[in-house]
Amino acid sequence: MNSVNLYSIVSDYLKIFNDESEDLTLLKTQLKIRERLNDRKNFHGHIASAAIVLSPDKTKLLVVHHKFFDDWYLPGGHWEHDENDPQIAARREAIEETGVNIAESLSYASATENIPLDIVTYPYSARPEKDEPFHYHHDFRYIFRARNSKLKAQMSEVNECAWVDFGDEKLKNIARVIKKLQKFHVI
Repeated sequence: MNSVNLYSIVSDYLKIFNDESEDLTLLKTQLKIRERLNDRKNFHGHIASAAIVLSPDKTKLLVVHHKFFDDWYLPGGHWEHDENDPQIAARREAIEETGVNIAESLSYASATENIPLDIVTYPYSARPEKDEPFHYHHDFRYIFRARNSKLKAQMSEVNECAWVDFGDEKLKNIARVIKKLQKFHVI
């Protein structure tokens, strides 16, 4: 995906969540100067995608216990070089990490499916074993509904995957996502 298309997604997102503009200053700057944001070797900052996967009846959320961070998060990760859409990357990562069978993408409010429910920029610690210095991830988070509740964790990346209730302590790292799901009556 080129920077013009990403700029359009971020602009449309900020029309809905205009109070988050300051939080996305680095992302907006990188888009303005047309940095390659789908290149994971861009250590200024690059795009990652995450999947907000709801159970078939929308009463639970899928989370993974991440090996590197040693905590619970949404399934997600980096774009592959042949991917041109952050939503495609989010779907692929969820399937790879958890074995979930995705039934559909969900939109919220009047947003199209291509506009994420959440975009967050966060610091990513250096990983010398991967020759990666400290950098930032711009995480584009998309909503999906699962076809069934069967899961199979990819043990090379996650310790465990689970369906959890929306009040569960495991969701503390994504409380903002839960509030947005509630605000737009997705759950």
